[in-house]
Amino acid sequence: GFEIYLDNIQEPKKKQREKKVFEVSKFQVVERDFAFIVSKDIKANQIISTIKNINPTLIKSINIFDVYEGENIDNNSKSIALNIKLQSMKKTLDEKTIEDISREIILSITSKIGGTLRSS
Repeated sequence: GFEIYLDNIQEPKKKQREKKVFEVSKFQVVERDFAFIVSKDIKANQIISTIKNINPTLIKSINIFDVYEGENIDNNSKSIALNIKLQSMKKTLDEKTIEDISREIILSITSKIGGTLRSS
């Protein structure tokens, strides 16, 4: 047999992190697609981080689904197409809110990255 003196056992040095509660919104997801023409030296992460900073509470995900270089695009440019999902935890998004965020996304990429919205 043996004895264990619990008072002699040291406390763990690291605090255990509490797990965040996973919340699911009961409101509908809204998806918008954007294609921007940017300089070839612009990284996709720059575009994603710029868009995330616009409204982190409503912008749930940003996915790149196409990168194109070639015909109808300047030699020093590329087209990056993104799918952006918007969702609120508090209410259904109305058309005005969706349009305002879309406008902010376009203005932000234009002013901070120097990109332009690609039209068909």
